[in-house]
Amino acid sequence: MDEFYEGIEPPRLAHAFLLWFIKPELSEEVEGDLYEKYIKRIQSTSHFKAKLEYWYQVLHYLRPFAIRHFGVIPKINVGMLRNYLKVSFRNLLKHKGYSLINIFGLTASLTVVFLMLLWVRHEWSMDKFHQEEANLYQVKRTIPLENNTLDVYAGISYPMIKAAADEIPGVKAWIPIGYPFQDNLQWNEQIIRASGTFGNAAYFQAFSFPVLMGDANQLDQSQNAIVISRQLAINLFGIDWQNGIGKTIHIHDNGDFIVQAIYEDMPDNSSLQNQFIYSFGAHLAANDWLLEWGNNGMQGVIWLEDNADPMQVREILEGMFHDHQDGDRKEGCFLQPFSDHYLYSHFNSKGEVSGGRIEYVRIFLIAAILLLIISCINFVNLATARATERAKEVGVRRTIGAQRDSLITQFLVESFIVTALSLVLTVVFAWFLLPYLNLLTEKSLVIPFKEPFLWMGLIAILIITSLLAGAYPALVLSSFKPISILKGKLMDARGEATFRKALVVFQFSLALLLITGALVIRDQVNYIQNAHLGIAKDNL
Repeated sequence: MDEFYEGIEPPRLAHAFLLWFIKPELSEEVEGDLYEKYIKRIQSTSHFKAKLEYWYQVLHYLRPFAIRHFGVIPKINVGMLRNYLKVSFRNLLKHKGYSLINIFGLTASLTVVFLMLLWVRHEWSMDKFHQEEANLYQVKRTIPLENNTLDVYAGISYPMIKAAADEIPGVKAWIPIGYPFQDNLQWNEQIIRASGTFGNAAYFQAFSFPVLMGDANQLDQSQNAIVISRQLAINLFGIDWQNGIGKTIHIHDNGDFIVQAIYEDMPDNSSLQNQFIYSFGAHLAANDWLLEWGNNGMQGVIWLEDNADPMQVREILEGMFHDHQDGDRKEGCFLQPFSDHYLYSHFNSKGEVSGGRIEYVRIFLIAAILLLIISCINFVNLATARATERAKEVGVRRTIGAQRDSLITQFLVESFIVTALSLVLTVVFAWFLLPYLNLLTEKSLVIPFKEPFLWMGLIAILIITSLLAGAYPALVLSSFKPISILKGKLMDARGEATFRKALVVFQFSLALLLITGALVIRDQVNYIQNAHLGIAKDNL
């Protein structure tokens, strides 16, 4: 691909990296696909998010089928590698106390890091599993206030979102998003309390919620149509749940409905969590006030065509919205990618995204990185503290002809083994602790053993941790001069001692930072929960 749109280029470093490792026969096709996605992402979000997405897509192609051949792979001396492993295990077994402290200390840190990253990944994946993710946009209102400031609301009117689908080119369909409510559902003598809302057929066409059986299109054709989740069908109909199509169930506050379809339970990384969806037509018939442009009693999502321009759609929709308002100070609207609304829900006085749950994701990600650094520093300090004990071994090896690079390899192999053992224990401990984490976070986190990203992540942690924790000790220990060691004189250790002290100070500084941050967050949460509102809310 030789040309780009005028003034729009992908991140240069990412693009150069892609061209460096991708196979020549795949280069043009992959480059074009990624650039097309990059342009589309710029039109729907910010340049920063588009660049992050481009980097992610580039790294996603770091797979065997896509990586070019870089020449002859050097032969590995199997005998030498076997010797490194044998010596490493002997050293670990010889110094059991040191080994246990190192392994379990690293395991404790990596377990916490692993669990934090599982939560971060879960939050980051919210609403990103929909196949039409790039074409789904939530419509939001901007309300003008004093001093030229704006307030943002998710509530919109039914005529507004319906007009978007009926009159604006490029809008494929509209999807009503109702506020979920709890109600009693009854079939014969069976009564189940469940959460649900109203919807239309496009709800199951645009969102990736698989319909297991039946016809969800009946939501647009019959006011007494309802579709229910698989788990709700099991709760209502028992082992005969697959025969639930056509049966009549009663919703306590809404009347009788006929089951027209059963869909797979909504995944935990969906912000939409409904056990049943009944016809929007029924809701509209019971609430005719929704027909007025000024009533904003629902939320809505529009589904765009692949080639539609979200900015152009927004301008047309806002113009239609202004035509149905009186006065000089008129409300506006904008489109937010549906996959962003969960993480980016806070807006500043200009109506621009200013944060949301993404702030917690960043905090936990930074905390995980800092904790990993602390564990690596601990590893380095323990290893360098044993320098005197390993000095004679290094002196003998250097005297009989061992090169410095072979000694570095030996110590890095030891670091690799310790880190690998710690990672194995990390996965085991995380598996046991996960139910308690789910109880604390009210989520259903799982360790995705079948997904490649998990193993790629573990390998990345293994390599990074091994290098961070083992590089400095390997360089220090291998630098000892054999003559000085055999004479009983080590090289001047004042510089190394100073470095170790600096690491300890840095380690404790990071620990204090994490502890202080946790205490501040705890106090803020307590204040929010217990602050006096000036009213007696208990009996309201």
